[in-house]
Amino acid sequence: MSFSSDPPAAAVLDNACGTGIITEEILERFPTSSKPKVYAADLTPSMVSSLSTKAESKGWVNGEDGLVEASVMDAKELTFPYNMFTHSYTDLGILFFKNPEKGPSQIYRTLQPGGTAFLQPGRSWGTCRLCARRRKLCGPTALLGNYR
Repeated sequence: MSFSSDPPAAAVLDNACGTGIITEEILERFPTSSKPKVYAADLTPSMVSSLSTKAESKGWVNGEDGLVEASVMDAKELTFPYNMFTHSYTDLGILFFKNPEKGPSQIYRTLQPGGTAFLQPGRSWGTCRLCARRRKLCGPTALLGNYR
């Protein structure tokens, strides 16, 4: 039996992804051979469709075998398994949750122990470099924190 010294692959959630600005920022920062798998979820089908089209046009191939797997999903009721993600991004969407406690509980549930969550709930929080492009378009800064 052999063991790899390579770290486990990153599994990233782009939660309330919109058109995939965060997904795009993440995937454009890594060389082709080490891009993480990004699971993007949004409640609005047209947003998910837009991201799927973008993923295919950039060669990220949407779906199980690609770098992006985009799904219509409520951020307050994520269907992903427990401890799935190494990183979880929720950029502005948390402001629109009707039941604001449920969203963070789902982020926590799906984040691996030692994983990192990034939230951007308002302008008084810290800074997330990966959210910079979104901030230029939308305004507020981001919260960065290790929640597991």
